[in-house]
Amino acid sequence: MTRNIPLLYLHKFLIYFAPYSAFLVIYFNQVAGSYTAAMLVTAVGALASAFLDIPTGVFSDRMGRRRTIALGSFFYVLGLSCYAFAHGLPLLLTGAVLLGMGRCLFNGNNTALLYESLRTTDGTHLFAHHHGRIGTIFQLSLAISALCGGLLALVNLRAIFLVSIVPVALAFPLCFFLQEPEIHVTRQTKDMAHLYEACRLVLRSRKLFLLILGQALSKAISDTTFSFKPALVSLIWPTWLAGFYRAGSQTLGAISFWFANQIIQKVRPARVLVLSQIYWFVTQGLAVLLMNEASPLLMVVENVPYGPYSVAVDLMLQNEFTDAQRATLGSLASFSTSIFYALSSLAIGYVADEWGLQAGIGFGIILNGLTLPIFLTLARRHF
Repeated sequence: MTRNIPLLYLHKFLIYFAPYSAFLVIYFNQVAGSYTAAMLVTAVGALASAFLDIPTGVFSDRMGRRRTIALGSFFYVLGLSCYAFAHGLPLLLTGAVLLGMGRCLFNGNNTALLYESLRTTDGTHLFAHHHGRIGTIFQLSLAISALCGGLLALVNLRAIFLVSIVPVALAFPLCFFLQEPEIHVTRQTKDMAHLYEACRLVLRSRKLFLLILGQALSKAISDTTFSFKPALVSLIWPTWLAGFYRAGSQTLGAISFWFANQIIQKVRPARVLVLSQIYWFVTQGLAVLLMNEASPLLMVVENVPYGPYSVAVDLMLQNEFTDAQRATLGSLASFSTSIFYALSSLAIGYVADEWGLQAGIGFGIILNGLTLPIFLTLARRHF
């Protein structure tokens, strides 16, 4: 089971080696013709992920973590291929659905695979450590690939998507070398009963309910605004520098993941959630209000608390989940995130089309600030 850990590191690096990430909204706007249409693509992908999240969580609990991660990788290859060859909205939407399917197969499953792989060797106390290290790999992969994307943008945006297919295609066969943990197997329970028990657990546990709600709102809205920021940066800097802006942001994210476990041990997970939200609201709000040469630099530093925040929220969720429904509960959390992401994508895209990118991102920052009371409720015992 110990070989799963380095394989998960490598899989994360390959899947998220995404030169296209800094140019996603710009490319969609170019192909589809408007920011509203561009965000429709991301909203459709989020909705596809949402409606399949819960069934795929049950699939993971029943059929195994290894099959689930392999299937998700396969859908990633298909989805990126659709993006790369799209010349209009239909193929972009098809790619969004396929990537949404891949994303929902990873949601719940991959974190459960890490947790269970450690549990088989009595190493669950190392979960935050390895989660942070995998996050570092994830952020470094995005940073390096963003630099590649910036250089490829000098050729054209489509070339970025064509190159992005290669690392994902390499991640697919890697999945078959993973070992399958057995402790999650619950085949004796019917699917609907399995799902019902998971929903009941969320509704009966106030802490779990608030965690899922706060995490879903924060991730959905921040991911939406994050995807818009390279387009805003391109209004201040040359478009090709958007890749370098994103590389700087992801590098800071990698450093924050590396030290995430130490920070959580000293600050406590619930406090990390609150302090991260305050930091994001202040720095990103200033970036949008100033709208000058300093704004991209303020956007770069947004990832400083991202590692501790991500590890803290996942650690708190995993501690509340049950073994029998670990992936299903994770999928319920990601289902909520996908629904909010679809709604926020359309709302922010509409505001950006009507009143400009600055207004759209500012609207997203205000929405994200609404999660602060939820995390304050969770952390009230520590303040």
